[in-house]
Amino acid sequence: MDSDKNKSISRSKKSAVKLVDFLAEEAASVVPGGASAYKVGKHLFNHAKQFITDQREERLEDFHKRILSEGDNNYWEEVKDKEFQIDEYYSLLNFVVQDEEEQKVKFYADLFRLLLLRKLPEEYRDHIIRSARELKYSDIELLRQIYINDKYVFKSPGNKQNQIKELTQPDSPLKKHSIQTLIRFGYLSDKDGNKPPWPTELLKMLVENLFDENQLKA
Repeated sequence: MDSDKNKSISRSKKSAVKLVDFLAEEAASVVPGGASAYKVGKHLFNHAKQFITDQREERLEDFHKRILSEGDNNYWEEVKDKEFQIDEYYSLLNFVVQDEEEQKVKFYADLFRLLLLRKLPEEYRDHIIRSARELKYSDIELLRQIYINDKYVFKSPGNKQNQIKELTQPDSPLKKHSIQTLIRFGYLSDKDGNKPPWPTELLKMLVENLFDENQLKA
């Protein structure tokens, strides 16, 4: 199992490879014609199955280590008797294994810890969980940047609106889509006259709970 796992992981790190090289020893035993297509397909299926299994196991292990703060005894004493909603837990587990962005495992673990510690208002819990799956890793970082630019003025008095505008009215189509996603989930308000989309109390509450204080400084 371990050797198969290492084999799967090493192959997955390659950006491009010939099919015959990808199958390696398996392809050498397959002769043209007859059942060769079936055999090759079977080998590809086995590789794909192993890859998915490895990826899920690694993500789930990482997720639970982060939930338990990797052996922080003080934290364990704080949370060991906390109740949690099993449906919320299963929702986040599904996100962990299905999300294409591996970087978001930490985000899901941090979110579960906030739910466990009751740091999210009850009326927003379901909404934040639903939004978590659709937010990209870059969107979460954008939330942090918007928060910082709302909290601090970097250049001159009255410049905060321009700071926010640079972040919430971008030229890139991809960034525009991110802003629309944040507006749709209520983390940003709609544009109002000359005022750009603006951080809401929901954004501030989530960011202040997700990030350490030293990550929210100018």
